[in-house]
Amino acid sequence: MMKQMSLGLAVTGFLWANSALAQTPVSTSVHLSGSCAKCDLSRRVMPGMSLQGTNFAGSDFSHSNLAGANFDRANLDNASFYKAYLMQVKGEKVNLNKSVLRGTTLSDVRLVSSNFVLADFHKADLTGGDFTRSDFTKARLKSTDAMGTIFVRANFTKAKLDHGDFTGSDFSGAQFIHTNFGDAIVTNANFTGANFSGAEMVELTGLTQEQLDGACGSKETQLPEGMSMRVCPSETEMSGTEIPKKDAEIIVAELRPDPISFTDRIEPQLPPTPMRPMMATRIQRRGTMMSIRSSDLDDVIRGIDGALGDMPMNNPNRARLEQSKRKLEAVQAQSGNR
Repeated sequence: MMKQMSLGLAVTGFLWANSALAQTPVSTSVHLSGSCAKCDLSRRVMPGMSLQGTNFAGSDFSHSNLAGANFDRANLDNASFYKAYLMQVKGEKVNLNKSVLRGTTLSDVRLVSSNFVLADFHKADLTGGDFTRSDFTKARLKSTDAMGTIFVRANFTKAKLDHGDFTGSDFSGAQFIHTNFGDAIVTNANFTGANFSGAEMVELTGLTQEQLDGACGSKETQLPEGMSMRVCPSETEMSGTEIPKKDAEIIVAELRPDPISFTDRIEPQLPPTPMRPMMATRIQRRGTMMSIRSSDLDDVIRGIDGALGDMPMNNPNRARLEQSKRKLEAVQAQSGNR
């Protein structure tokens, strides 16, 4: 039985000495510690591995088996788990921002209070997992299997959930600010206390008025025909904090140009009519174009992440792809600051 070891030269040699080792199971008592950014751990058999508190940012775990592993407080930023097996993995405050989780098996995991910002879950299996209080901002969950999954108080701001199956999942208290649901399936999902401000929900499958009655949104929320939802209270209304009238007018002007009362209800949006000012229509169209360009840029960056996940670490084309990705991210950051 192998004892705990740090990630030094001995461990590096042990794990990467030859290709035959890729099929050799690693003892479940092994604990990797320290830092090994951009390491190649693809196609390994490492069930029960402990990465607790480690830094494996940018590392490649594609096609590996880490079932039952401990990811507690690990830094796995920009790591690739393409088609990896992560069943029953557990961890709290795990950093998986920008990670590639395409086709990854994450069933029955417990990754709470963790970060998945800009992560790619295309065709991943999240069935029965627990992602309480985790952050999925701008994450892509297209065609994701997440039936009976716990997303209590999770953040899905500007995430994409189209084609996903979230039947019976618990989204109570979750944030869906400007989230794109597409034709996701939400039959029997729990949305009690959820915030759908600015969300696009027109094509949702399995959505009922009863589910919406326990949630709230904004005037920009797009609902299926015939459905309605109460407007969420502002932060000051929820906290009971009083602010000066002049300051209150500035905040309202910036956040809600057309103030509405808390008792109003959101109705399905109507198409533009000749009675509406042309300038408002142009502004709306320009905003839509900016949103589409930002979305396409996210998809290009995720595509590069997917290509890097399939590419061996010693491939000479990796450097060029990584350089292209950094340039795109710089352009994206500049666009966001305008």
